Amino acid sequence: MEADSEAELRVRLEEEGEKILGYFASNRMIANASKTALVVFRSGSQLAPFQITLSGEVIVETEDEKVLGVIVQRDSKWTNQCNKVTAEVNYATSVLRRLRHHLGCKELRTVADGIAMSKIRYCLPVYAGESIRLSETDPQSSALQRIQCAQNEMLRTVTGN
Repeated sequence: MEADSEAELRVRLEEEGEKILGYFASNRMIANASKTALVVFRSGSQLAPFQITLSGEVIVETEDEKVLGVIVQRDSKWTNQCNKVTAEVNYATSVLRRLRHHLGCKELRTVADGIAMSKIRYCLPVYAGESIRLSETDPQSSALQRIQCAQNEMLRTVTGN
């Protein structure tokens, strides 16, 4: 949603939020206020976080929010998502190291695909845009490089190299 001023944005968000809550109520669904979040996409920071009121509940802006398992940041960067994926792949690699003495290569590859590669592939087209370079002088994404290093280490574990 777009607005010319903060006050206009607040009014429009509250109006649309009430419409959504009305839709939920008319379809016998319950909106959980404690799970409702607000992310305002903008550059720079502001002294006080933006907030709106829906059905008597105050919803305060957050820096980032997890939506369907993907961390969306207000600055439109994907560093938190990439860090999460890297940590998940590193954990999966530690599990694979313990399993490699008990499983064959084929079985280990199947487990790796399920517990690590699935984490990397999930929503990759969304956050991989971080790595797009329009010219040779554009910097490479260090966040995606960390995922690549974690994936390489996992593959070395699986192949025994």
